Amino acid sequence: MDGISVHDSRANTQNPMKQFFRKNRVFLISFAVLWVGVQVWQTRSVPSGPPPQAALSLALPLINNGDIIENHTLEQAIGALRESHPGTPIALHVWAEWCSFCKLEEASISTLASEYPVITVAIQSGDAARVQRYQQDRALNWRTVVDSKGQISSMLGASGVPTFMVIDNEGHLRTPTMGYTSLWGMRLRLLWARVIA
Repeated sequence: MDGISVHDSRANTQNPMKQFFRKNRVFLISFAVLWVGVQVWQTRSVPSGPPPQAALSLALPLINNGDIIENHTLEQAIGALRESHPGTPIALHVWAEWCSFCKLEEASISTLASEYPVITVAIQSGDAARVQRYQQDRALNWRTVVDSKGQISSMLGASGVPTFMVIDNEGHLRTPTMGYTSLWGMRLRLLWARVIA
């Protein structure tokens, strides 16, 4: 009788997280495999290697430190960040003003921008003045290419927003993800891009 009560008390004091994972491991593994499969399918159009030259050389407005700079290219924005952050991967975040998941990521992108070089691309969110007002209203001090027609995002294979990817030190696109990405997920992607480079 005492042996049974000791065994029962040990079972009851096991770590609840271990119990949860043990009971739900098949579901959790299936969910992880499904999530990875969906990400691979969603980002299948993202080019491997460097971004297409047409995306890099398209002249569009850039918002930097709250100011609008006309006729700026993604290549120029990347080059400026490379000069100020040599040897560091660059985060590329595609978003839209009307996207609710993008709003959920705003704090993460702002935090990430204090740790890493970040370029954002605002798609189909109006002209540069409208995007500038939106960023000012929400205190988003981001370096943002204003892609009102969604041309760059289309060339990059970003078929939805938010999309997050990394430009590694060789200029290659790495670890694209579509949909909500946590701050730690972003950090891990940047770390991975540095490791594999």
